[in-house]
Amino acid sequence: MPKLSQYHINGLPLPPLLIELIEQDKWVHPGKAMLDRVIPFFRSEVVFLQTIRGMVFESGLTQRDFKLWHDHYPHMFDFHSDFTQRENKLPWRDAKYSFFIATCASPGDDIAIALDYRLSMTKPRVIACNWHTDIQGCPWEIVSPDFPSFAKTIGLI
Repeated sequence: MPKLSQYHINGLPLPPLLIELIEQDKWVHPGKAMLDRVIPFFRSEVVFLQTIRGMVFESGLTQRDFKLWHDHYPHMFDFHSDFTQRENKLPWRDAKYSFFIATCASPGDDIAIALDYRLSMTKPRVIACNWHTDIQGCPWEIVSPDFPSFAKTIGLI
């Protein structure tokens, strides 16, 4: 079995600190009160994805899936730069350059936390979906400029 450092999700390298936290069983939900302070616009619970397999599964839409979502809900889920340039910047998530590290606890809540590699392949920023906003669609906001800062802010390091 390969070491975690050899894994990529959507072709993107996992941050070393995320690998370390997973290997040490420290990549855990910090509690609702802490997460509410860091991401106040979440109105429902998220689950921290505990395994690489879980992150791959939750992040692994196929090109066909992207096209389906884009064609049927372009105002909400325009989230792949192969279809339009809109995704190259926030508030849109580019699924080609991101993957989920936490997803909604209840299916249909449409909230998540992702690592966004659009600005750096070695220092991804942390973004979260703000479903409860006046912006049409499913806008994403920066939660932290990088993963180590996020982990520190939520008390994991």
